[in-house]
Amino acid sequence: GTRGEEKTAEWTELFDTVVTGSCKPGFFENERAAIFEVDVETSALSNTDDGAPMTPIGASAAASQADAFLATAGARAGTGGKRTDQDGDSSRAHAKAYQGGSYRHLHSMLGVSSGAQVLYVGDHIYGDILRSKKTLGWRTMLVVPELAHEMECLEVAAETDTPGKLRDLRRRRTALEDALQLAEFQYTIQKTMDDDAYEALVRDATEARLTHREELRRMHAGFHPVWGQMMKAGNQNSRFAHQLERYACLYTSHARNLLAYSPAKSYRGLSDAMPHDMDEDV
Repeated sequence: GTRGEEKTAEWTELFDTVVTGSCKPGFFENERAAIFEVDVETSALSNTDDGAPMTPIGASAAASQADAFLATAGARAGTGGKRTDQDGDSSRAHAKAYQGGSYRHLHSMLGVSSGAQVLYVGDHIYGDILRSKKTLGWRTMLVVPELAHEMECLEVAAETDTPGKLRDLRRRRTALEDALQLAEFQYTIQKTMDDDAYEALVRDATEARLTHREELRRMHAGFHPVWGQMMKAGNQNSRFAHQLERYACLYTSHARNLLAYSPAKSYRGLSDAMPHDMDEDV
């Protein structure tokens, strides 16, 4: 890639609007934040109301003042990438980069009336996903780069039927533990089980528990030698997985994966399941 003086602003052509210095998560809450145009060539800032100072007296006042300007941004952009002033001079390029502001300014630029019309793609569960979801009701997509490695590990595990082996070991462990709990009642309270049978059941249950635990650890080590599978903590979903499931409408390893789908695609979640709905023990 280019460095230093070799860098250009050509990348901005990939976007309709660029907002920098947004100070997340304040961007989702602070309606009083002023917004400035940025000259992408010189990095100079200018007021967004064509020169008059922006006075954020209150949330509604600041938002209304900025909205009035930003609502005309699209019209100015339609002059061939140039902005025409009152004298008809179109020599000044229309600004498409901004600094600061809040979600109100972004909604005005996008022409949306509710948060549900926005799909926000971010890579931070708190700074991006949680705050925008809870505060604004935006649709959210969390980018999890490690997910690509997780998927590769899951494919390798499936080739050796590791999930199936774990299910079989878990069933055996559960059955022996249930039998042992019943035997403890018969052995200590009812006095209907002899010592040899009880001790044999204890050995079998212990062996099943250790074998299942070792196989589970071996599978997790295939994902990461220390942390194991990112979305799991033993047999349960990890804390990160719970947060992701609660606040992210979608998640993926890279934003470019969206290129495989239509911009108008409707994404639907899997059906929820209760324990009694499960066909298999896991």
